[in-house]
Amino acid sequence: MQTTELYYPQIAAHAGGYTFESGIEVEIYSDETSYFDWAKIRFTGQYKPKITLPRKAPGSIEMGYNGALDEVFSGFVAKQYDGGAYVNEVNLKDEMLLLEETVINDTFMDSTPQELITYFLARAGISKMKLAGKSYPVRRQLPIRQQSVVQAINTVNAAWGI
Repeated sequence: MQTTELYYPQIAAHAGGYTFESGIEVEIYSDETSYFDWAKIRFTGQYKPKITLPRKAPGSIEMGYNGALDEVFSGFVAKQYDGGAYVNEVNLKDEMLLLEETVINDTFMDSTPQELITYFLARAGISKMKLAGKSYPVRRQLPIRQQSVVQAINTVNAAWGI
């Protein structure tokens, strides 16, 4: 895991239609061994916004210096946030949140792994993807029963030995 220390960067956190540039702390986690990346937007003691954020509202975090901010995380609100509660942080997860919640229940005929994964990602609302160009044999039949997209991708990997 790589850690980068930024000394007093400017921070802009976006969640739903709101932007926070002060009164916040952020924590971002990314690891290649984890299925998903996550971030937390914490409101400091003196700042308790009275906002409500629905689950799956888009969110992002930008950091930088001298007004030049770069996006360091983008994702979705992982659970509904209600500023009236005693919770002082908003949890964000990357697009894997969509893959965990989308259920696939189909039998696929005469398909390749790329076709199936493209279909799974489209069902989850993800259109930006890069798939291997390697050619795999067509599989006559592959049933997927009540599996999340993450589980379905693992089933495809096992079926083709990927």
